[in-house]
Amino acid sequence: MKWFFGINDFSNYFENYSQLIKVAVYTANQNTTLEPFCIYDGEENELTKWLRENNVNIIFHRTPHYQQLKQSFSHALPTAAGAFLRVEIPKIVEIHGIKDEYVLYTDCDVMFFNDVVDYLKNLTCKYFAIAPQENPDDWVNQVNTGVMYMNTRNLLDVHEDFNKFIDQNLGELLNQSYDQGAYKRYFRGKWDRLDLTMNWKPYWEINQDIKILHFHGPKPISSQLEAIKNNQLPSNHPYITMGLINNNFWYYTRVWQEAYQSMTAQTKTESNYIDRGIDLLSSRLQKIKIEMNAYNSKLTQFKTQLLK
Repeated sequence: MKWFFGINDFSNYFENYSQLIKVAVYTANQNTTLEPFCIYDGEENELTKWLRENNVNIIFHRTPHYQQLKQSFSHALPTAAGAFLRVEIPKIVEIHGIKDEYVLYTDCDVMFFNDVVDYLKNLTCKYFAIAPQENPDDWVNQVNTGVMYMNTRNLLDVHEDFNKFIDQNLGELLNQSYDQGAYKRYFRGKWDRLDLTMNWKPYWEINQDIKILHFHGPKPISSQLEAIKNNQLPSNHPYITMGLINNNFWYYTRVWQEAYQSMTAQTKTESNYIDRGIDLLSSRLQKIKIEMNAYNSKLTQFKTQLLK
């Protein structure tokens, strides 16, 4: 089963999201049978190199709303250009000849605990299946599109009309969680339910049956964690008022950090093996060069003797 996520390299938080993506890919490769695809708007860099080395298919693509964002809402472009990439998945599937009727999409800030394919292959939906956001009992108003099981064929049927809706309401949608607001408004009452374990939030209770953990809200990255620990967030900050920071959040943050450290250690080990291999090859080539020089010297002496 194919898994999609997206990012643009001109995001204001590109370096932070690169770390989150690496953990998402690392845990997906470790714990699932998913085939990862990155929808990417940007130039080749260290992240694209890492993604390829970790068996991620990269599809270069730009949201059709880019020019309108750039001309009329430039302040939102760095975030919105990446956020609206997921809308393009049905079209991307068609363009690239992918035959799958269903695919999985997630935001970058997830990590995989268990395989999801056995559950998803028995799930059907008209357009997409999603789970609640902060309140695990609210399947109507506060839903979250950070993890979506997509019916690409049915979504493709309404793709053009959905993009027209986004164009006509873009200014409002930028204040309504970008593409999430678009999905909630356009598909109101038409989404199916995704099991909570497929989009579990770190501020919910600790759950041993999680399949996908989604760091909706505060992220487990150093810059945000330092601000939280040093009480630098104002008392009216959503992370505080919505109760998104609690002991469960810190527990799952440590789990994420352990995965990041494990991934980093593995990368260093692989890099050392490669470096060692290069050193051995260089040493062998140097020996061959010395042997060839000695052979050529003897050959020259032999030719000189023959001429005499």
